[in-house]
Amino acid sequence: MSKKKRVYQETGHAVNLDNFGLQISFVRNYGAPYNPAAIRLTLNALENFFEDAKAALEMVTAKVGAFKNVAGERQLAFLALEPLTTRLMGLMQALGASTAMLEDARFYKRKLEGRRAKAIDPNSSQKAISACQRSYGNRYFHFQGFLGVLKSLEGYASNEADLTIEALETRLEELLAYNAAVDTANAELKLARVNRNKVFYAPVTGMLSLAADVKAYTKAVFGFSSGFYQAMHGIRFTRIVRKL
Repeated sequence: MSKKKRVYQETGHAVNLDNFGLQISFVRNYGAPYNPAAIRLTLNALENFFEDAKAALEMVTAKVGAFKNVAGERQLAFLALEPLTTRLMGLMQALGASTAMLEDARFYKRKLEGRRAKAIDPNSSQKAISACQRSYGNRYFHFQGFLGVLKSLEGYASNEADLTIEALETRLEELLAYNAAVDTANAELKLARVNRNKVFYAPVTGMLSLAADVKAYTKAVFGFSSGFYQAMHGIRFTRIVRKL
């Protein structure tokens, strides 16, 4: 799903809620003639449903914000690995790391940065295998591999606080925690959307079905050609979620 379509959908849910509120305003002004036997169509029930729908939509908004915040923090944490490993490569070389050890470290650094050891020949007929492996899970393991090479360097030491083995192991743990936090925030967002979709679009019990029933009852009470029904009939809803 494109970003543009996702933005439209999120906006569309809010429009549906606003239109349901407008519908309730009409019902409120109809007065005593609007007197359905079905409890779910009464003004009080509609107002309570509106509050529930509003809360469901606001929960999605809150979870979107929480997800974006932790995802942004994770992105910055992983981006910092590239200059960090560059510094570590220099320190390894200064401490006399062998050519083979430096090449092992470069291997993981290239993986972190999504680079290839050798450029792809554009004229080659062979199918290239992706070297990026840039998912955050893969990048965590690439940095773990880099750290493993570093720890194998005998006599490794640093007077720079952020380049000590202890500091690097702490950073590795933080990266794992970021991945877990993003997974949790993503799960919470998806569940909030599931609930929002149920409240808005479930057959029979959802907001759109309820709005249709309110229109039908208004037509039954006031007649199709009445101004009361025509005003209600002009309120449009969009079923954004096709299946539940």
